[in-house]
Amino acid sequence: MMISVLALWGNTQNVSAQSFLEKLGGAISSLSGSKSGNAVGKITDIASQLLGTGTVNANSLQGTWSYEKPCIAFESENVLASMGGVAASAKLENSLNNILNKVGFTAGKIQLTLNADSTGCITVGGKNTAFKWSVKESDLALTFPLTGKTVLMNAKITGGTLRVAMNAEKLLTIITTVSEKASSINSTASSINALIKNVKGMYVGLKFNKKTESK
Repeated sequence: MMISVLALWGNTQNVSAQSFLEKLGGAISSLSGSKSGNAVGKITDIASQLLGTGTVNANSLQGTWSYEKPCIAFESENVLASMGGVAASAKLENSLNNILNKVGFTAGKIQLTLNADSTGCITVGGKNTAFKWSVKESDLALTFPLTGKTVLMNAKITGGTLRVAMNAEKLLTIITTVSEKASSINSTASSINALIKNVKGMYVGLKFNKKTESK
């Protein structure tokens, strides 16, 4: 999968941001041959791929979030277009998912808890890793007392979904801190670095769904 994705990148490097956005504009202004819902879906897909720019409400973050899947995020439409658009991004996310599965990052198996008193924990299997958390504008910061390391990540809440995005080094800090499969960390680091090597403006991320309290 990794080889096929990297090959895809090579085939899409000549796609200009302008041509990508022109095609998008054409889909919006002229819906011939497609339903309006499909065009709206394309816009939504693109928006979901971009880093969050709005101020994150700390109250909205509070609660328990269940891990769904990894994701790829871009700082602008231009970077997304240069990588081949949403379809190419989906292939990258599948590759990232395969990598993270090896260190226990699977859907429903990880919980992120953010308490009102600025404490929290990440639960992976039977391991709970405590941290302190804070928000500033569009960023969420997790500080792990045991290591003294702070991970700053872009946070974006859409409905009941939380997406955090960061560079590969910060994601590896989280994996190293919370994973029970330490023996796989080195190979995981190499795989992630290979996946996003030399791509400025592209970030790796994690998606979580808000858990509802049982009545």
